[in-house]
Amino acid sequence: MKIQALAIMLLLTILLNITAAAQDTACQTGFRLIEHQLGAACVPDEVQRVVTLEHSMTEAVVTLGFQPVGVADLELYNTLVNLPIPLSQDAVDVGSRREPNLEVIATLKPDLIIAASWRVTETYDDLSAIAPTLTFEGSSDLETLTDYFTTIALVLNREEVALQRLEEMNQHFVAAAALIADSGLNPAFVLSQTWYEENIATFRLFTGNAMPVEILTNIGLENTWTAEPNPDGFTVVGIEALAEIEDTNF
Repeated sequence: MKIQALAIMLLLTILLNITAAAQDTACQTGFRLIEHQLGAACVPDEVQRVVTLEHSMTEAVVTLGFQPVGVADLELYNTLVNLPIPLSQDAVDVGSRREPNLEVIATLKPDLIIAASWRVTETYDDLSAIAPTLTFEGSSDLETLTDYFTTIALVLNREEVALQRLEEMNQHFVAAAALIADSGLNPAFVLSQTWYEENIATFRLFTGNAMPVEILTNIGLENTWTAEPNPDGFTVVGIEALAEIEDTNF
């Protein structure tokens, strides 16, 4: 799949949808209707203050050269996400991704909130009462990532930056795939993250819908952990489960 070509088609589709929807929308001047996973929202033409409630969407906003004023699970984001572009030290923690603090979000006076749809189904109306809220499925695969990344870029007026970043990503994939193909290495892998559940050491084994797995499979590797995918993108197992994993790179 050519990521750049897909991104261009998605951008054109989004623009056509916005143009068609604009004929019926009640959005006032200076706003435009943006469709998303849980509906549609009138978003300012010039967004200034963004709150992000999911790590991958915080990462998308920062990658586009835009700094959010509020971030969910801020400390965890800084622990897990390592980008060349650091998150601003002025960003405010707005609670957890599963239970964002609505009062804190309101004090930041955002003009846009970005969230994962499956996390905010119960709080979507409350969030929308604070600011226009866009929700996306999440990073279930590269196509989904490209879809919401280009939509966020459109909303933030960063379309050219998005196309450049996607092209850079595609170039990295091609180069890495060539190196792996030439190496003769066993392409099988299991991707794990150590974790603690009720003070017991466990392992998160990532399933096929996890973005790190999508990246690795896109460069020619093969995920041998075939558990049923779920929204979290991983299965939590004990150390005994590792005995089932053979002839693979861990």
